Amino acid sequence: MREKKVLFATEIKQKISIVICDTLCQSLYMTASKTPDQRRMQYPEQDRSAIENPRIITLLGSAGLTAVDLQLFDRLYQQGFETFVHGSIMADRIKPTSDIDFTVIGDFKEMPADLRDTLMPGYTAIRGLRMIDYVSTSVRSQDGRKISMHISEPDFRETHPILEKPFATEYRPGIHAKSGPRSYFLSGATHEGDIRLLNILCESESVGVDGSTVTDIPQTGKLIIKGDSILIDGHEKPNMKAQDVIRLHLDGTSDESRQEYAEEVMILGLEFDKMSSDTPMYHNPDAEQRLVQGPAARSMEALGLYTQTDPAVITNRLFSELARHWSKIKPHKAR
Repeated sequence: MREKKVLFATEIKQKISIVICDTLCQSLYMTASKTPDQRRMQYPEQDRSAIENPRIITLLGSAGLTAVDLQLFDRLYQQGFETFVHGSIMADRIKPTSDIDFTVIGDFKEMPADLRDTLMPGYTAIRGLRMIDYVSTSVRSQDGRKISMHISEPDFRETHPILEKPFATEYRPGIHAKSGPRSYFLSGATHEGDIRLLNILCESESVGVDGSTVTDIPQTGKLIIKGDSILIDGHEKPNMKAQDVIRLHLDGTSDESRQEYAEEVMILGLEFDKMSSDTPMYHNPDAEQRLVQGPAARSMEALGLYTQTDPAVITNRLFSELARHWSKIKPHKAR
């Protein structure tokens, strides 16, 4: 049995390497990786961006972003930050009112003070009181489009996923805070390989007079569903509720056999969803491997081992069913 599991794990890793290359390694570049000092010296001009990915330049330009808008990311790049674009723009589904979503990763101590005050006001104070995994913030482009950013330090992605901690704590400055609870429609699977689609309702906590909030956001890992309650490590998590649960067999047919019972599920969380389309703005293969391909591969491998199935097959099935049922749960929000 042990030899069989070892062989199965080896097959999973081989298949994952193929899937990750197919789905995440979309751009090849000719320039070499640069140190932060080299970055700071490379582009002294202010009339063009340092972005090296032609596809990203085209997409962002078509969405109305200019070199002036992109100087924000150039400045962060010069300080050693990596930036990835994900979401609707990468799927060519962007609308005139759509946000453009970015993942920004780097050492917060290296962020220029003026950018830190603009993008993350209040963060230093709250970090002294709470464990914060990432900051959600935004700015407006020159023509008014919302540029949304999820900013974290490298450790958050480099240690992802933590299966026994299927949530991450997000900080939103008051000016960017969202009112009311937020819901996340995510996919998961049982040990037996059956599919569970969960609409998880997350309550935010106000942490500042300016309206700043912290919110625990579901991430890849294991949890127990009991009615609408969510239990993590044997304890109920009152700020997260399973508002809607769709139970399916792997073939997509309805499965209500465990509707009355508590059951453990491994979910693919919000960060995995971002990584599925995260595309680098600047050429750094090492960073892309550490911050996108590596954590995505580990998440898929964990799901394959949890369900004892092919990780590519189960992941594709989860995302397929999520897309099929999306409009029932999120009728006013595009997938």
